Amino acid sequence: MKKYTHNHFWKTPFGKFKYFVRKIFFKQKCIAFETKNKTRIEKIFSINLDRKTQRWKQLLNELSLVVDASSIPISEMNIRFPAIDAVLINQKTNKKQLTTNYTLADQLFVEPENLLLHADFKKNEIIQMSRQEEAVALSHIAVWAKIASGNDEYTLVLEDDVFFDNCFSKILNSAWEELTANDSPLKTFDLLYLSYVEAKNNAPKLLITDHLFAPLSGMWHLSGYVLSKTGANKLLELLPVKGPVDLWMNHQFQKLKVYATARSIISQNDSLGSDNSYSALPVLLRLGALTFDTGSTFCPEKLPKPVFVMGENGLVQSSIATALLMLGYRTCFGVNVLPRAEAEKLFGKNKHTIFDAYVGIVELEIRVEELTELYPNSKFIFTGTRQVDTLRALGTNALFLETIENCNWEKICEFLDCLPPASNFPILIDTIECRTLAPSKSNPQRFPRKRTLKHDVSPWIVSSHKKWSGLTFENTDNSFFIERKYTITANKFYDFTEKEWELLEDTFPSNMALFRHNNFLQTQSDQASIVLKKENSYAREYTSASIKSNKSFLYGRFETVLKPARGAGLVTGFFLQRNSPRQEIDIEILGNNTHQMVANVYYNPGVEGSNFDYGNRGTPVLIDLGFDAADNFHSYVIEWTPIAIRWFVDGRLVYERVNWSPTPIPHLPMNCFINLWYCRSKEFAGPLSDRSLPATSTIRSVCIEGGTPRNERKNLS
Repeated sequence: MKKYTHNHFWKTPFGKFKYFVRKIFFKQKCIAFETKNKTRIEKIFSINLDRKTQRWKQLLNELSLVVDASSIPISEMNIRFPAIDAVLINQKTNKKQLTTNYTLADQLFVEPENLLLHADFKKNEIIQMSRQEEAVALSHIAVWAKIASGNDEYTLVLEDDVFFDNCFSKILNSAWEELTANDSPLKTFDLLYLSYVEAKNNAPKLLITDHLFAPLSGMWHLSGYVLSKTGANKLLELLPVKGPVDLWMNHQFQKLKVYATARSIISQNDSLGSDNSYSALPVLLRLGALTFDTGSTFCPEKLPKPVFVMGENGLVQSSIATALLMLGYRTCFGVNVLPRAEAEKLFGKNKHTIFDAYVGIVELEIRVEELTELYPNSKFIFTGTRQVDTLRALGTNALFLETIENCNWEKICEFLDCLPPASNFPILIDTIECRTLAPSKSNPQRFPRKRTLKHDVSPWIVSSHKKWSGLTFENTDNSFFIERKYTITANKFYDFTEKEWELLEDTFPSNMALFRHNNFLQTQSDQASIVLKKENSYAREYTSASIKSNKSFLYGRFETVLKPARGAGLVTGFFLQRNSPRQEIDIEILGNNTHQMVANVYYNPGVEGSNFDYGNRGTPVLIDLGFDAADNFHSYVIEWTPIAIRWFVDGRLVYERVNWSPTPIPHLPMNCFINLWYCRSKEFAGPLSDRSLPATSTIRSVCIEGGTPRNERKNLS
């Protein structure tokens, strides 16, 4: 799960003043870099991405605060080492250098999780490294090779987001004297940790001196360490790295002479932000080892606005539209003309538009000159081969991308002066169809009473506007969009098979219960029950069950007939969901008020594998049902098409969403789920009373008529 944390303390007036004071009054002298010493740190390699120029400047400033005995800043011996960029990383990693998957057991060796001590059946679960983790590992391996081939005995390796503690020189001076004394048995060390974070319950270690210890495991981060030439050669002999490089290093401690300063003396500078993605986190959350709420917020940098994409080649435009969404633009695409209210704002005095990027809208192409006058700093991207003199005259405010082969993050992000996300550029297989907006209805559909709940904040959610109701297109016939249908029925649960459905054995952070197979019961020939009860498990004090379709579906009609559990704290869910990117369409019935139903949508942009999993609330709406759902069985339907989502109860349309009301429609294949869970949030579902347990949600049937994703169509007969 990708998190962005932007703490701009050092950019504030107080932060700048504090940095100025450090620079003037707190320069540190460090003997470890002293040229008169026979054994010293002779060089610094700082790993820095080409596109992270601000980090490099900040690092040079930081290095200037440490000097040797001659008052020469150690920045003088610093050499920039170009980092491997996760955005540009080759799909085929050199297997002799890096094995991109590892196991949960490898993770637990470094960071034991008490909740998983007895979950032996899960410890061999395979975890796939994130692209960011691969890039970091390959960058360090390349540095090791450089050190091994050089002549320097000891080299300091830094990542570009470091911050030297005020006690850096004092502690390193003492440690270095103990390491390099003529009679010291520690003299020929391989690696010295200067920057680290210990495992939660502290790293197991051997205390060597007052200033040094030898770690046995439990050491995270490789932001700053001293590596000997001998140590570099040993590390290269131990390749391939398996999993994240800091995790793998722990598994090599028995084969190396590794020490660490008594405390970490190099920290990570939070003000620079981080776009790393930790591959073990989703697994630990799913198994219940971690219980904190991980919903992260997408924080885009300041972007030039508006952006207009015009021209030919719908495939290129479709890919650019997706790319702009991933950068944080609220992008209008797939329409012939703008809605009247949006056009009036765009060309009028009130420029508070819903969108800040517009792709493939023909009516805008004939008004380019007007747009350039209204928005002199706007950016234009032209696709196709046809020349447009007006756009050519825009100079640096125009970018020309003739074919899909010309489209990549480097060109677009250089043009927009922004950083690319750490995901592949989205090359779409299908062109996004340009549709006709439906005329406004004089008598709009009347729905049951509803209440909008607190929702996430992101570029892909339109805040409530009185005059905005989304993009409503003509033709909402679901069958029109599904080329092939695949039907799953579960009205006879005694025929429940693993071929069609999977019983899950996991959880999620907001869920206080662990899903177990035994909590799914086939009570009658035509019914199945999910039972939530008080029962200790390896990760939770309550257990329940969840079923998931083995197949994923792209659009369709999803129906269940069920009777939800009654009781505060309980939630019965029927929903569609996927990750990377996270998209979701929900029906949830809260046990503390079974007269109501929650309809919800999570949307993140991208294509398969895009690491966009933001949000922890979605965009929920509470709908009055007009009856008590827990008294009897009722039919609940999600109808999902490319242009609308509809929710039905007992055949009655109770709610509908169209594009950008308030999110785009999820556009990637999702699996279908039914579950019963204990909600951590008392605000959302109320406090659970153990006296109401066991609680049961009973399912009579499930029927899915779902579109088949492109990659599965060839397997259908």
